[in-house]
Amino acid sequence: MRNFSRPRVFLAGLLGGMVIDSIEYLMDAFVLPDRWSTAAEALHKLLTTAPTAPPTAASVTPDTTLAIALLQVVGLAAGFAAARFYAAFSRQRWRPLASAIAGWASTYAPVCVVVVWLKLIPEEHAVKYLALFAGSGFAACFAGAAAGGWIYKQSESASQRAAARAVIQS
Repeated sequence: MRNFSRPRVFLAGLLGGMVIDSIEYLMDAFVLPDRWSTAAEALHKLLTTAPTAPPTAASVTPDTTLAIALLQVVGLAAGFAAARFYAAFSRQRWRPLASAIAGWASTYAPVCVVVVWLKLIPEEHAVKYLALFAGSGFAACFAGAAAGGWIYKQSESASQRAAARAVIQS
């Protein structure tokens, strides 16, 4: 495995995560809002009809702020995973695609599995909703990996230029 600079990976992951979260915001706010409300209703029904639910379960509603915060964390985690994999992957041509796959597989794929397992989406629409969510997540991961890779390469070339100047001056 290659040596890599942790600060460059951190900056690349931060930018990648911000790009992923921005794309996810656009998808969630303008393309998928009705689908998310359907999933929230299903989650509410699951929480209130569970056989071992506590007596106050009827007053429990899905907290949208918590859900948004968790999705933001998922986006940042995908950005950091993509940046770390980008730094470790040595073949230049496949770096963005491979790091996008790694970021998506480590974050969005488990979320899709949990959504299916908890049956948060009505079964008649599950394939369409999950394909849209998984596809938008992969597109966001690819854009985030490309942006993070751009930062990583810019920093890499800047540090190489600085090292070359130090050699020339000595």
